[in-house]
Amino acid sequence: MRKLALLLGLAAAAIAGGAQAIPIANGDLVVVIQKGGTELYVNLGDAAVTGGSIDLTAAIAGIAAFGGDLTGAKVVALAVDEPGRLTPDFGFGQLPQENIVFSSLGDPAALLTDLAIEGAMNIIDTAASSAAWFWQIRQVAANTISTAMAFSYQASLGLGTDAVANNLPFSIAGVIAGNGTLEIDVYSAVRGYEDFGGPGRTVDQLGTLVFAGGQLSYVPEPGTLFLVATGLLGLASLERRSRRA
Repeated sequence: MRKLALLLGLAAAAIAGGAQAIPIANGDLVVVIQKGGTELYVNLGDAAVTGGSIDLTAAIAGIAAFGGDLTGAKVVALAVDEPGRLTPDFGFGQLPQENIVFSSLGDPAALLTDLAIEGAMNIIDTAASSAAWFWQIRQVAANTISTAMAFSYQASLGLGTDAVANNLPFSIAGVIAGNGTLEIDVYSAVRGYEDFGGPGRTVDQLGTLVFAGGQLSYVPEPGTLFLVATGLLGLASLERRSRRA
């Protein structure tokens, strides 16, 4: 498994550089910080690995639209763990098993449906080159862009509701308070196939993004796993679902 120290180092270099494409691997948690018509992209690396912090002070000082601080900035976080994931063979072949990682201020488990997970993943990332959002921003030559750009978060996914192009039944955004603080949780959701005798839909809190004093920290969840099946939320396991190495 990739080491977070290396990933955080790469993210910090990307923030400082601003003249290179945004690298996004499967499972990488991309945080969008939006203020004054400008979006800053920070790649925290694999959302399942050990937590750490990034000092954003220098980065935001160089963004005129931010006004030197994060107060009032909108924050969202998104990832796709495995765009090409398939189910086990139920006897008639394999089916796509869509999966997403996203931020939320509330517990989204009871609200998610398989169709919502499918729609959200397919617009964020896919296994093949396409118009999906991650494929677009991987081509961007800097990690600060205007919200007016066609491939910006706001133009592609925000659309006024912050519900991933209206595919989710809730907002994935939080706003940094006047004292520069915000805590917003990060969840993983995987489509279920209960009707075919396959695995149930899962919603797993992976961790929490914490903003304070110009620092962005990622604090992993100790390991609470929730199973959503037939619309009901139940405690499935105290062990976090295994992730790829």
